[in-house]
Amino acid sequence: MKAIIIGVLVFALLSPLGLIPVAMVLMPLTVAAVASNPCQGTHPINQDTSSLGGVSVMSFNVKHTTYTGEADGLGKYREMFKWSTRGPGVLGLISDMSPDVIGFQEVNSAELQRSTLVDALDEYTWVETNTAQPIAFRTAKFAKIGSGAKQVVKIGEAGATHNRHVRWVKLREATTGATFMVLNTHAHVSNPAARNLGATRTLSYINAINPGLKLPMVILGDFNSVLGEESMQKYVRKGWVAASTKAPIQLRPYPNVSSSNQWGADVGGRFVYGAVRRTGRLIDHILTFGSAKPVAFQVVVSRAALQNYGGSQVPVVIGPMPSDHWPVMAQVSLDGSMPSEEQVAALNAIDDKPLNVDPAAVKLCEEEVSDQGIGEIDPNWAAAIAYAKKHWGKPYQWGGKSGNPGFDCSGIVGQMMRVAGYSSFPLGNSASQRKWMIRNGRKIPASQARQGDIFFGPGQNGVIGHVGMIVNPAKHTSIEARKTSARADANVRGGVGLYDYRYYTKYNEIYRVGG
Repeated sequence: MKAIIIGVLVFALLSPLGLIPVAMVLMPLTVAAVASNPCQGTHPINQDTSSLGGVSVMSFNVKHTTYTGEADGLGKYREMFKWSTRGPGVLGLISDMSPDVIGFQEVNSAELQRSTLVDALDEYTWVETNTAQPIAFRTAKFAKIGSGAKQVVKIGEAGATHNRHVRWVKLREATTGATFMVLNTHAHVSNPAARNLGATRTLSYINAINPGLKLPMVILGDFNSVLGEESMQKYVRKGWVAASTKAPIQLRPYPNVSSSNQWGADVGGRFVYGAVRRTGRLIDHILTFGSAKPVAFQVVVSRAALQNYGGSQVPVVIGPMPSDHWPVMAQVSLDGSMPSEEQVAALNAIDDKPLNVDPAAVKLCEEEVSDQGIGEIDPNWAAAIAYAKKHWGKPYQWGGKSGNPGFDCSGIVGQMMRVAGYSSFPLGNSASQRKWMIRNGRKIPASQARQGDIFFGPGQNGVIGHVGMIVNPAKHTSIEARKTSARADANVRGGVGLYDYRYYTKYNEIYRVGG
């Protein structure tokens, strides 16, 4: 999966919800220059540190799919917590940052959470797949030597209300032959005694699976503790190093950004969904041991735009929040080599101060994100795309075919096809449009999709009921009209715009007409 376009979890830009976090365009970092922000009024994007060498690792608590927000007084955001809304954002952040190894927490099977992650991240090999803590590593870069898991806390022990496990994989790097271990953990959320017990048993287990502690190691996880707490200090006293404090390159998209984002922050005495929480609290960590040394560390945040609240400019995520945690990421040297002073200085010099916002900042960003999401335009589809952009943002209207006031999915696609020269293409429902494509076109595998291809998927009743036009397979973006999904090109939900179409590829209903 390649870099995606938004940085927020917009199932659209890369997500149905905006499956893409709006514009987290990855730009390679060099000593001579640092990636600049393509959108005036929004904050600099997350940084690509792969040029530093070594292995890039990510820890990401993606939040289980049964959360509704009711218990936390956030029930009115219930739709935003659905995996269909925020899942694309999760994938968008991963795609943007392209880590070599990922340790997940809180993955479950409800709402197809596990299967959509595995299917979308098909360039990874998965370990402990059917658990809440799978580990994924790049198939082309590593060979698996071994893997395993151990329960370190049982319900009832030390007051624990949940079972806890540590899971691991031993990998050999294809190019260098370097062998190392990656562990993934999720400590107890509310009980320090249970966290302490889990840490003690994890350290004991490590001695068993890495005799003599000869192999370099990395632990990824939601530790539910800041570094100063006893459960974390147990690791530190045994020689483990925290990337968040020891890596010479420390990157934060915002000063004091918290890894636990809690879906937003209090601003001026009221909760603002999507506001970037900046209390400095890090409970998601990456620890290294032995010759594995952290080179760079960052908290990865979805694209945000500065908005005015009570006279203060507050960064607010563009689109759905992907999870109640931001992923944390580190570049790790397996042989202990460190970057040059020039590299460290260049990366640490990235401006972490919010930019000034002009009144058109957010709109400008949306337009640029839209253009990036569409990509290069095939002349055969230029008129159709121009027609759709003329109606960008118009509301979803069931049965809408004219844009007055809005469109449904078949209405906008039908008009686009007719503008492209297919005058007999139905303006009616998507089922009739599918029949037309079967008669006049041919089915295409998702891997061969290109601009102008039409895809179909089920509607609310389970039969064919949705349609869209693919515009940029590299970014998985399509032009559609949806009711409530987050768009990839705007901080709004629903209407005509860009969306991430990958959810629908599993139905194998992509058709091409013409050459």
